[in-house]
Amino acid sequence: MYQEFGIAFTFTYGELAQNPGNHQLLVEIISSFGPMPCHIMEVNTEKLAGMIEDAIVGNLN
Repeated sequence: MYQEFGIAFTFTYGELAQNPGNHQLLVEIISSFGPMPCHIMEVNTEKLAGMIEDAIVGNLN
């Protein structure tokens, strides 16, 4: 998922990995990519941010 958003290759990912609670920064990064339609499920910036935050902290629920 990180590669999909380009986060793994930016300095910002390091900041997120060190402080996964920086929700606003993550939302700004996701928003910067513009609309990302999904045919599998309904998603929005907040849902994507939650999915990434869960992945960072290892929450697989």
